[in-house]
Amino acid sequence: MAAREKKIECIVTGGLGTIPVSYKGITYYVCCTGCKQAFEDNPEKILKEAAKRKARGD
Repeated sequence: MAAREKKIECIVTGGLGTIPVSYKGITYYVCCTGCKQAFEDNPEKILKEAAKRKARGD
């Protein structure tokens, strides 16, 4: 049985993250330039929303 490859999630949408972005020395991933811009505009808001999604199990 082959090992399952872990997918990196977009911090904004929860989709497949392919573009690295950094905030306070931590690297996160986004799926597109729109999400990259949203993260760069307000990283605290995006991180809070991502934490809420994760807590809900989304």
